[in-house]
Amino acid sequence: MFGGIADRTLATRTIERLFGNDIWTGWGLRTLSQRAPRFNPMSYHNGSIWPHDNALVAAGFSRYGDTVRAAQVLTALFDASGAIEDRRLPELFCGFPRAGERRPVPYPVACRPQAWAAGSLFLLLQAALGLRIEAWGRRLVLRVRRPAALAPASRDPRAPRGRCTGRSARESGPLRRGRRGDGPQGDVDIVVRK
Repeated sequence: MFGGIADRTLATRTIERLFGNDIWTGWGLRTLSQRAPRFNPMSYHNGSIWPHDNALVAAGFSRYGDTVRAAQVLTALFDASGAIEDRRLPELFCGFPRAGERRPVPYPVACRPQAWAAGSLFLLLQAALGLRIEAWGRRLVLRVRRPAALAPASRDPRAPRGRCTGRSARESGPLRRGRRGDGPQGDVDIVVRK
């Protein structure tokens, strides 16, 4: 689904299937269903939870319009990171189900910290918010499914300004990089779609 090659009907069925109790743990999605003969929640690839895999899957959910499920994966991994001893997402952790006050079970030799696990949170946030970054077109597209949930309590006066009119809104503002504004500069379009 991440690549967008699935038919919408099949993508919807796949999303529902991934949230069955044999794959969804409450901490994230397992690499293998617990119904499979070789399933082992403590195996490296046969039932463990990989944060970066979950981020790619959540990005696929978002691509097909299911930002609610993408947010569910984000929340699960955020909760897992808060329950892990050093509050860092490891390369992987065991695929035991979330229950009561039990914490995620660490995989004994998982890399921690792990760059792709740490980076997965940015993709998860992008998927949950419905953001699409079109770097070549210098556009940031935000598809709003639940606008009240994303409305900021107050606006930074330096933020780009715009207003929602009907189906979509366009905002433009300066794009600056660097401490003193040195480096690439230009305009970026921020497109908000309901």
